[in-house]
Amino acid sequence: MGKDFEEHKAVFESKNRTFGEGTANRNPEEGKLDYEGFFNPLVLEAYAKYMHKNRYLADGTIRDSDNWQKLFGENHIAVCTKSLLRHTMEVWKYNRGCTTDIEEALGGVLFNAMAIWYALIKEERDFDALIDSPIEREG
Repeated sequence: MGKDFEEHKAVFESKNRTFGEGTANRNPEEGKLDYEGFFNPLVLEAYAKYMHKNRYLADGTIRDSDNWQKLFGENHIAVCTKSLLRHTMEVWKYNRGCTTDIEEALGGVLFNAMAIWYALIKEERDFDALIDSPIEREG
C-alpha cells in the first residue's frame, strides 16, 4: 500500500472512532450533544410521573400530555414565573430543614423553567410561522 493510502488512513483514524479490527466505525463524538450524559433516566421518569399526576383537572377531565405547549396566554412568562418562584420557595424551605414535598417542588421548578424556555424558543424561532407555511421543495 502506498504513501497516499497511509496518509488517508491516518486522517480517517484521527477523525473517526474505530472499535478494533472487523468492527464498525463511527464519526467522532466531538461537537455532538451528549443526551445520555446530560440527562438521567431516573430524573426524567420522576418528572414524567409529576407531569402525569398533574394532568388530572379538578372537574375530572384529563388534559393531553403536551397541553402545556399551547402556552398560558399573553402573560405566559409571568404566570410561569410566579409558579416557579412558589416552587422554588418550597425547595429553599427543604434546604433549610423544613418538611415539604420536595419531589413536587422540584417537578414544579422544572416544569415552569421548561415552559418559560419553550416560550422563548418558540418566539425566537417563530414556530407558528414555520408550522403554518407550506414547505418549499426544490424540483
